[in-house]
Amino acid sequence: AEAATIFLNILDNMATQAQKDVVLVNAAAAILCIKPELTLAEAIEIARTSLESGAAKKSFEKFLSLASA
Repeated sequence: AEAATIFLNILDNMATQAQKDVVLVNAAAAILCIKPELTLAEAIEIARTSLESGAAKKSFEKFLSLASA
């Protein structure tokens, strides 16, 4: 339950900086798998934009709606 709370806090931009940093680096690593031509800094910026704009949360909500259909 605590991990789920932290995860939702990250999606809501209410996490600690350390929690957010871990997610950003992890997401950047995933981005680099599909876009290896990017630098790590570029991938982190894409991840940061997705998280801070709410796009990551919207994607997660869409995933949940499809998974429960």
